[in-house]
Amino acid sequence: AGLSNEALKKVAQNSSKVLGISDDASKTIQECLDGQRIRKNKEEALDDWTLTISKIARAVSFAPSFCVPKSKITSAQYQMLICQMILYIRVYMDTGKLEVGDGEENLKRTAPLSFNESV
Repeated sequence: AGLSNEALKKVAQNSSKVLGISDDASKTIQECLDGQRIRKNKEEALDDWTLTISKIARAVSFAPSFCVPKSKITSAQYQMLICQMILYIRVYMDTGKLEVGDGEENLKRTAPLSFNESV
């Protein structure tokens, strides 16, 4: 199954929420993802995911962390956001759920310790 633009934005929003990313920065991320989706075909999905990661990079500020604007995220937050989104997408593909639920451990789980765990 693919991921529509609306679903992808919801994944990004939920991931931002779990990681404590500001509402302003979350809005910037949503804007970066306008029109983006993940298609069903494996090769196309990989291309779409690469483009998604690139688009989210537009929300990153490479300024020192003490002077990052509220509408941007740090490079560390960017890395954690991508890993968290991968976790949410995996849960969505398995369950069809996008919402963060109070009793659902997988949806509250923070990003893995290694990138390999998320792939």
